[in-house]
Amino acid sequence: MSNYQFFASNKELREYKNSKWDFLKFFVRYIIRKKDYEEEESSIRICKENDLSTASFYTEKSYCAYVEWGFSEKNADIIMEYIKSHLKESKEIELWNVWEGERAEADVTECFDNQLTIQHIKEIWGKDHFEKPEGLRIKNANISEVK
Repeated sequence: MSNYQFFASNKELREYKNSKWDFLKFFVRYIIRKKDYEEEESSIRICKENDLSTASFYTEKSYCAYVEWGFSEKNADIIMEYIKSHLKESKEIELWNVWEGERAEADVTECFDNQLTIQHIKEIWGKDHFEKPEGLRIKNANISEVK
């Protein structure tokens, strides 16, 4: 069992991988494993999730994408841009932080996209350890503009 961080939406979620991801995967797997390695904190990958068994306990959304990353201000900026881009075509997006394999009641907070800050991202996905299941629902403030 492990910490599972994912996006959920009723619109398909795109994948994202920065250029450092492939190098990091090779480096960690074959050469060294150091928890606080600088490159690890600057790598980020968002992948479509096909197995919704864990996610479906927490959300009714049709699409999910899991996130592999280390929290940093730069990565939080990437997450913020990802959310803003997605909300150009969607009414809302959810961020979830759960423990894979366990099912427990989650605390869910909400905000509008025009209120979203890096602090919101840090509070749900930037902790050093898992505390409890939680979700953040971000709603599009300009719903009338959504296609």
